[in-house]
Parts: sequence; structure tokens; C-alpha cells
Amino acid sequence: MSKFGQFSVVCIFGVLLSACGLAEPEIIIPTATATGTPISTELPVVETAVPAGFSDDNPIQIVIVPADSETANANATALEEAISELVTVAIEVVIVETQAEAAEFVCNSGGGTQSVAWVDGMTYAIIQARGCGIGALRSVVDDETGTTGVLLLTRDEPLPEETESDDEEDAEEEEIEDPTLEGSIEGTFCRTSVDSVFGWTLPVIYYAAEGFSVVDLNDVNELEDNTAIIDAMLSGQCDAAGMLETDWETALDNAEDDTLERTVFVVNTTPEIPNGVLAFPFSISLDVITQIEDAFITLDVSAGRSEVVEEETDAEATDEADANEEDVDDQPAISVDADLMDALFGESSLERVSAEDIADLLILIEESGINFAELGN
Repeated sequence: MSKFGQFSVVCIFGVLLSACGLAEPEIIIPTATATGTPISTELPVVETAVPAGFSDDNPIQIVIVPADSETANANATALEEAISELVTVAIEVVIVETQAEAAEFVCNSGGGTQSVAWVDGMTYAIIQARGCGIGALRSVVDDETGTTGVLLLTRDEPLPEETESDDEEDAEEEEIEDPTLEGSIEGTFCRTSVDSVFGWTLPVIYYAAEGFSVVDLNDVNELEDNTAIIDAMLSGQCDAAGMLETDWETALDNAEDDTLERTVFVVNTTPEIPNGVLAFPFSISLDVITQIEDAFITLDVSAGRSEVVEEETDAEATDEADANEEDVDDQPAISVDADLMDALFGESSLERVSAEDIADLLILIEESGINFAELGN
């Protein structure tokens, strides 16, 4: 083949390869086009909730079931102003009529409103049992921090009168087995009212701890007072009752003979029930608890109801107190009338409290198996 022929074949072969797609493809660069810049939309403003106490619109509520409602209602503003001078948070004093109301204020403090409440000892124990709060102060009445109650049962037959006998075997044969709570449910339980802590609430807890509910009781009667209950137990009209231990001891002291002692006996004595407690919700800060607690102590001292308790533990604390002495002297003197404090908290003094101080009562409530949180709802 001539050189011209060879060249022709090569050219034809190249054309065929290009037609089969083996040649390098053409690169097409797209032409840029102008686009509009997106405009951002402003988000709506969402208000951040102000914690309770940091605004006058959402103060911390100090709820009180007063000893003297008339005086307390007329002077609640004076207490509110006095406490406000001693704390850095906004507070509001609220007067309520019942312990149940005060407890609900504390147990409903999980939302935006925070409430501190002055309640009786049993209500405080139930607040703790419901997991709502803790106590920081309690009242002391005549050097006593609380009271106890007794649960009474009537014997089927009074114990025989005591006689002088040297024969111990005969004495053992005369021993009579006392009735039990289980046996008493078949009789009549007597109380002064359904609101009585020692006459009804605590007996119900004791029965529950033994596995019985109020529906198991055969009959429940309400009488005018504990004196009427004692008379009814002596006459056989009441088989069980509860009351303050001091009331029971008074009845024994006033009895003309030992008939009462031989007929009625104490089957259970309650743990000490605090006189009154200032309860704080768990949701409140420790700093606020300390401020309000200190304010109440300060006011109680200024009213002459409580004494100043020095808690200096070392030289450093003493030096710090000396260094701040001028600042303390510059603070305004805050005081409230003793009559106002008595109207609010009863004739008592205030002292600090801890959970251990009512541990035995909480154990009794736990043993009862009663769901106080469910009852509160």
C-alpha cells in the first residue's frame, strides 16, 4: 500500500473512534445567573419567666393559719412590710383558714408561684410524706417542742381491784389479756370531730399500720368533748378513742378512784407532734429559705419571744462578725409587736428544726401505707 493509502486508513480509523464516543467530551460551562438574596424573618419575642420572689408581680407567698384570725387579718400587712425589710426577695403574706389550704399552697409550688406555709405539726408531717417540702422553723410552747397523743381501748371487764397478796402464782392467774386494735374494730370508736388530729387522724393512721381502714370500724360516734368520751368509755358506750396524752393524764388525776385506770388502758402512744412548723417547698432555693428563716427569727427576737442564739464556732467566724459590725449597726431596726406574733403563731417562741426531729412520726405514717399524695389530689 502506498504512503497515501496508509494515511487515509489512519484518518478514517480516527473518525470512526470519535463517532463511537471514545474521543474527549466537550466541557460546557453553565452561564451564571443573578438570584435574589433571601430576607430573614424576625422571630417572635418569648418572655422568660421571672423566678418567684424576683418581681413584685410574682412574690413568694408566706401562708399562715393564724392562732387569732381577726388580729392576724388586720395586721398581716405589718408583718409583710417587716419581713420585706429583712429579705432581698418580694414576699406576700396570705392568711388562710384551714391547714388543708396551707398544705396545698406548699404542694402546688412546682409551677411559677412559690409558697411557704406555717402549719401545725401533723400537717407538716403529711407535707413531708407527700414529698412536697421541708421545715425550717418550729414553735416552742412552755419549753415543749410538741405534744403526744394516746390511743385508748376499753377492757371487756375492768381489772380487779388491787389486793395485798404474797402468792405470785395466784397473781399470775388473775392477769387478764387486754383487747387489741383488731378486736376494737367490732365495737364503737368515739371522737370529738373528724378534724381532730389526736382524736381521729392519728388513730386512723394507727389502725392503718395494723392493716385496718376506717371502713372496717363497726361504728363511729361523735361526742362533745374528751370528758364525754371518758364517761362513755366507763359506761361501755365507747370501745376506743384517741386524745392528747395530757388530757388522758388529767382525767386520771381527776378520777375519784381507780375505776378509770382499771377499765381503760393506753394501747399506743404517738411520737411527738410538733406544735407548729414553717414549711418550705423543695423547689425553693436554699438562699431564700435562709433569708426568710433568719427574718422570722429576727422578728421573734425583736418581739421579745425568742432569745438570741450565738452560733460562733471559731475565731474566723468571730473576726468576720467584728468586721461586719459597722454594717450591722447601719441596718434599720426592724421590729413587730409581740401581740401580732402571738396572733399569728400562738404564744410561743421560734427555733430552727430539722427532718430528724419528726423522724419517728414519719416512720409511723410510712408504716400506715396511706398514700397522702393521692389523698391530696
